[in-house]
Order: sequence, then C-alpha cells, then structure tokens
Amino acid sequence: MTSKTIPSMKIIEKLAEKGDPKAQFTLATFILKNTVDPKSYERAFLLAKNSASQGYSRAQLLVGNLFFRGVGTSQSFPDAISWYLQAADKGEPDSYFYIGLMYYAGLGVLKNPKMAEEWHNKYLASYPSRSLINFASVIKTAEGKALSFEEARKRYLKDAKEGDPVAQYSLGIMSLLGQGTPVDLAEAKDWFQKAANQGHLEAIYNLEFLTSTS
Repeated sequence: MTSKTIPSMKIIEKLAEKGDPKAQFTLATFILKNTVDPKSYERAFLLAKNSASQGYSRAQLLVGNLFFRGVGTSQSFPDAISWYLQAADKGEPDSYFYIGLMYYAGLGVLKNPKMAEEWHNKYLASYPSRSLINFASVIKTAEGKALSFEEARKRYLKDAKEGDPVAQYSLGIMSLLGQGTPVDLAEAKDWFQKAANQGHLEAIYNLEFLTSTS
C-alpha cells in the first residue's frame, strides 16, 4: 500500500510538498507504518525532521524516536533526547516518559535517578486528562466512570490471556510504571514481547528500549 493509492493521502502529499508541518508528520507516519524499504525510512525521517523543525511537537517526538532507534538516520541518543526535550517544552506528554527512561538508563545524558523520577512523575501527572493507560483503549464501568488501576489491570489480564495485543501492551506499561502492580521490568518485557509478536508497534519499540538498557 502506498500513499498514491489512497485519495486522502494524495492531498497530504501535496500539502507536505508545500511545507505544511502536520501533513509532513502524517505522511512520515504513514510511510513508517507501511514500508520496509530503508530509502523510504530516510524519506520519512526527513519529512518528520522538517515538520519538527517548524515546532510541530508530535513530529519532534517522532524524530526523537527515530534517532533513538536509528531508523532513517544514524542512531544518536544525544540527538534523541534533544528532540524529546523540545517536544516536552511544547507539552507533549509522551516525551516525558522517554526522557525519564533515558535519564534512568544514562542514554545521551548522565544517569540521574532524581531527574528520571521527576520526568516519570510528570508523565504520570498527565494521566488524569488522558484516561488510564497511554496508547491503550479506555476502560470504563457501565456507569461511564474510569476504573482504578487495580480494576483496569484485572480486565486487561482477562483480555491479554485471550490474546488481545492492546491489553498485553497495556499490562506491560502498568508493570513498567507500577500502576496497579509493583514495578517489574521482567514482567513488562514479557507482556511487551507478547504484544510485539502480534505486530503491536509501540510494544516493539518499548521492548527494544528496555532490551538496550538492561
């Protein structure tokens, strides 16, 4: 599947060519999800970086991810955290999570447990307006009220055992952050691996991150 086969993507292509940052980010994301061609990855990186350079926070987060993984460009932890910090300045909540991990592991910066904890807490503080688990479906009671982490984990466990990759990924995040369960990196890796085996992109990324820092 290419952007030329989807009508709406043709419009986005034209906007991206004109320098629209949101269109550049959207096109970069589409390319990354629909190709395995290294040359296409390079194009996606350039599109994302052009968007990020215009201050688009979601693109800044994406560029940080690409530098961290070495996708479409050479791997560079200092560049990764630089872009994560720029995204954080714009209030991009997911960047807080990765900055905290990099301070925890000493990637691109000196290890600093205190700074890691500060960024971790800032990330958690963003949750009230964003439901229970980042990247995961919202679980609510029949009355429409958000569940506690403990109650949500019970429901995720049921779905995860039935093979739901979103539930498996969500359990990985909960084990990683200590939500509804003690922090357990080995258990987090196990859940991420299960979700990654089914092609869950964020699980794949987090699994690579945890493996590289262990």
